[in-house]
Amino acid sequence: MIRTSWASFVARAAIVLLGLLSACAPASPQERLQGEIIRLEARLVAPCCWTQTLDNHESPVAHALREEIARRLGQGEAAAAIEADLVARYGPNIRATGDGVDLEAIPVVGAAAAALAILLAALVSVRWVRRGRAIGMAAAVAPSPAIADPLDERLDEELDRLE
Repeated sequence: MIRTSWASFVARAAIVLLGLLSACAPASPQERLQGEIIRLEARLVAPCCWTQTLDNHESPVAHALREEIARRLGQGEAAAAIEADLVARYGPNIRATGDGVDLEAIPVVGAAAAALAILLAALVSVRWVRRGRAIGMAAAVAPSPAIADPLDERLDEELDRLE
């Protein structure tokens, strides 16, 4: 029975992982373009107040920069070139993260960490089940002897008197 449930658990974990990985890849060119726009806006800080990234900030400057990014990416310009141009215009503080930080690796690292956690949980649960069976067998083989307890005997006597 353990092997059947173990196999079922592994199959379900694999299905979940494949679903997560397939959700990370956009299907159409329009979805890829939207993904690029969102990633670039998330990497850049609004230069009007330097407190929020472009994807969250609501100001005329942020709206203008979002429109510029969408237009330039739609025309086929590379995201790195647009980012370099904005860094040249506003300075390196426009980057929300340091230069060279790859935000696209975060879902892959998260999926790998989830897979590792699932594997670890499965291994620990198998070990607990085996240990529980070993303890159960040991208890069945060697029953504990009844130890005479004076307090237990006294309690029995008092209960008998009450009846």
